[in-house]
Amino acid sequence: WNDIETSPGNFNWTFIDGEITKAITHNKKISLQPLGKPSWLASIGAKQYYFTEDNPASPSIGKVSSYIIPCDSIYVNRVKIFLQNLANKYANNSEVSYVNAIGVNFSRNLPDSIIIDTISKIKQAFRIAHNYNADSLGLLMNKMTDYYMSIFPSTPIWCSVDYVTFQPNANGNPINYLASIYCTFGIT
Repeated sequence: WNDIETSPGNFNWTFIDGEITKAITHNKKISLQPLGKPSWLASIGAKQYYFTEDNPASPSIGKVSSYIIPCDSIYVNRVKIFLQNLANKYANNSEVSYVNAIGVNFSRNLPDSIIIDTISKIKQAFRIAHNYNADSLGLLMNKMTDYYMSIFPSTPIWCSVDYVTFQPNANGNPINYLASIYCTFGIT
C-alpha cells in the first residue's frame, strides 16, 4: 500500500500493471494483496500504537516500531479509499483472480503488549490499552467485507485472518475466535 499510494490520494499503479503484463505474457492470473500501511497515515491523524519488534526476520528487531490501530476511523476510511481506487483500476480486469484484503488490514499484527511510554518503555496489554473487543472488530471486518463485495462484485475475496494470541486472556475465547467471526460471516 505504501508503494502504491505514496501520499493521500496519489496512486502509482506501475508495479501492479507490470505484474499483470507479465501474467498475460505467461498466460497466468494474479492475486492482489495490499499489505502494510502508508508511512503518511500517522501524519493525517490515524492513531497508532508502539511495540518492540520481536520478529527475528525483521531488520528492526529489538527496536521500537509503530502500527496503526485497526479500528481507528481515519484508518478505516483510508482503507476504503484505497480499496475503491483499487477496484476502479482492477475490478473488471480478468487477469486479477482475487484480492486478499480485509483480514490482513484489520487482524494482522495485534500484539500481546504495547509500549505506552516510548521513553521509559512502559508496557501494557494491547487489549487493555485499546479496549480490544473481538466482536466489535469482527463486526467492522464484516462491514468491510460487504464494502469490498460492493466495489468488487465479481472478484472473489481471499482473506487471511491472523490469530489473536491474547484472545484467551481478553475474554476466554480461543485464539481463532476473531477468525471464526469473520469466516462465519464470509461463508454466510
